[in-house]
Amino acid sequence: MTEGEAQRPSEERFPPRPPQHLPPSPTRVAFSLFEGDLVNRIFSSFGIHGRRAVDLIARILILISVTWGVLAVLAVFVSKVAHGPAGENFFLDFAAYLQLLIGLPLFVIAERVIGEHTREAAGYFLAAGVIPPEELPTIEATNRKVEQLRKWIVPDLVCLALAVVLALVTILPKEESSVCISWHTTPREAGASLATAKEHLRAECEERRTQAEKDREAGKKLKGPERELQEAAQELKSAAGELRASVRDGKRSEGKPADEQAKAKGAHPEVTKKLNFAGWWTMLVTLPILNYWWLRWIWKIALWSWFLYRMSRVPLILVPTHPDATGGIGFVSDVQTKFGLAILAFGISNIASTVGYELSIEHAPWSLHTVWGPLVFFVIGAPLVFTLPLFMFTKQLYRVKKRAREELYERMGDRARIFEDRWRKVEPSVSFNAELLQWHQLRTLYEHVEKMRIVPFDLRSFAELLVQTLGALVPLLGYLNLPEPVLNVLEHGTKMLH
Repeated sequence: MTEGEAQRPSEERFPPRPPQHLPPSPTRVAFSLFEGDLVNRIFSSFGIHGRRAVDLIARILILISVTWGVLAVLAVFVSKVAHGPAGENFFLDFAAYLQLLIGLPLFVIAERVIGEHTREAAGYFLAAGVIPPEELPTIEATNRKVEQLRKWIVPDLVCLALAVVLALVTILPKEESSVCISWHTTPREAGASLATAKEHLRAECEERRTQAEKDREAGKKLKGPERELQEAAQELKSAAGELRASVRDGKRSEGKPADEQAKAKGAHPEVTKKLNFAGWWTMLVTLPILNYWWLRWIWKIALWSWFLYRMSRVPLILVPTHPDATGGIGFVSDVQTKFGLAILAFGISNIASTVGYELSIEHAPWSLHTVWGPLVFFVIGAPLVFTLPLFMFTKQLYRVKKRAREELYERMGDRARIFEDRWRKVEPSVSFNAELLQWHQLRTLYEHVEKMRIVPFDLRSFAELLVQTLGALVPLLGYLNLPEPVLNVLEHGTKMLH
């Protein structure tokens, strides 16, 4: 047996890659999205790193304590908002539980999971042999630029500033315009106790809700110009009635005190609302932390997308016969699905919590655009954010597939003609198994090349992202006007998909 014959079995089991496809040496700068950034530097200064499970738990407990924990203490002992109906009771706040006890910890867990998978995917570009050796300096420069950007403090400062601004515009306008009581504020009425002021606000809030519901029901029965005419007529009628009443009551109440005039008119006493300690902590600490966390994720996603863009500009060594049916970069599809955990965290903390608050506390109908709009935008937009960047590889994949098909058709034509000639001339006593085996192998190769994807993404990966997106909206199922059996089926189906 010759030396070549002795090596043939191992070569058939493990076909070697061409030596020129392997990078001569790894890059000196490792890829990472999170290592050494502002958040990790702060936690590391307290000895809380991000690699061990105990460090992960410690980070989660610290964030929960600073946000939800402090609010709970203020609600019980300072602001006295631990009792009462939903909206006035901090412990009955639907949004607080979703945002601070579920969404924020999920962001921390997602950082660990996605950080590891993106680091592995960046290494696979080298390990898979798709990077030409002459492009290694480009890859190292890209990794070094990512390192500089993730450690750059300016993006974090911008995220912090935006987080504070968003918290201010979320709390202040809503508390000033809303008549209903919330646990963020304490009502005050001149010459009245806190309980009396709350009762007056509750009554006024209920009247506003009842009137709004009547207006919505009346508007549903009319369409187009008819609805506009009715609204205009209703406004004129209401204004005329108020004018007549004010003139009539003004004559009767001359010389009476202001509070007696208000009672005679049937109006509610003037009640003001001021932010309590829990409200101030929410506006200045809790919401900024939550906002900063998801704004920081937007920056990280942009950084990862830029890295993929840089990889797509490198002339990759793609193999059309690769088993992953994506030329050898199928790992990119796998890592994109891991971002579904970030989608889940964002959906729970920003979409489900906000919409759930409007439905449960403010009793808003599903027909309002502020209710259904964010849901539609989130369900459609979230999976696309992690699917569209993969089209950057389409140009190279399409060219490789096109060249492979041209070569295959040329060789298959020659083989097919040889096969056809032998098949027609073969004697009945002669075995034709070897030629048939070659024909089946050629057909299998052709089918594999035809199935090669020109986008490194498949339906399974997209389905995983979509499931994570819909899973974030599971807390809202209780507010859908669906029969209970249907709700049970949807909930069990989502659990099975997970």
